[in-house]
Amino acid sequence: MMRRSRHRRNKEPAELQITAFMNLMVVLVPFLLITAVFSQMAVLDLNLPDPSAETPQDQPPPQSLTVVVRAGGLSVNNSNGPLDQFPNLDTGEHNYEALSDLLLRVKERLPKEEKITLLLEPGIEYDVLIQTMDAVRLRPGTKDEMFPLISIGDAPAEAGERRAVRQSQVPKLNLVSLMDIFTILVFFLLVNSAAVEVLPNAKHLELPKSFAEERARETLILMVTKDQVLVDGNAVMAVTDVEATEGKLLGPLKSELLKSPLLPVEGEPGKLTRGEINIMADRAVPYSVLKKIMATCTDVRFASISLAVIRKLPGGDGE
Repeated sequence: MMRRSRHRRNKEPAELQITAFMNLMVVLVPFLLITAVFSQMAVLDLNLPDPSAETPQDQPPPQSLTVVVRAGGLSVNNSNGPLDQFPNLDTGEHNYEALSDLLLRVKERLPKEEKITLLLEPGIEYDVLIQTMDAVRLRPGTKDEMFPLISIGDAPAEAGERRAVRQSQVPKLNLVSLMDIFTILVFFLLVNSAAVEVLPNAKHLELPKSFAEERARETLILMVTKDQVLVDGNAVMAVTDVEATEGKLLGPLKSELLKSPLLPVEGEPGKLTRGEINIMADRAVPYSVLKKIMATCTDVRFASISLAVIRKLPGGDGE
């Protein structure tokens, strides 16, 4: 009787084919890195008058705590007169630290006071406006508020004012750790790319940085680059035309904003507004341009105007 010989086969464990998955990761990770936004946007809300309220042309500004922002420095006044003046630092920047220290002492004397008015020269840049708002709004080095209700206006005229894996079988490459890293990285980028920013980006637009905490909201977007004014991405007029316009209101911008529908105000029967508008302006845009834009927004009955900024952490330089 012949014995049937049994030939045992050396069965090697099946290897997991992850080439396709690795290809997907290699393509997906650079894509997400390119499109991800690592800076968070926030907004600063302005304290605006009711669009329907009529103010006499000859009515003087309210006699309250005011900060005058000029090209050469800052000055603080109240209803009794000047409190202090802070010339620019040797670097040419405004002395925001000294301003905050003074307002902190004022806040300690008047703990219930929350209102403050910023009066700016026409040539003051948007970035200076935002940094001044941060200096008056927050206690130095903290997130505690000092004067959160901020109004803005024109500074009084001043005489003489200045203006690449190699593959081998032995030894085998252990890809477990690499796969873990790829998986975590992909999920992180997916979450951040979807949730960090709700406002659009624009080329040639550099937003100022601020300690603002409130996240940006999805509203009508008005962009002001160094060259153009755009409403929801549509060019409306050139910045040079804004500067050349006589008066407070901008005709082309007003016509575009009037396309937004009037909405009823909750809790106030019969009152209609166009809701909220978010202004994204380049940090170098002068206040004189912003003033006309904000006046036009108020004239067409936008109840709330917010200024978009790049959020920076307390204690950081924001650069």
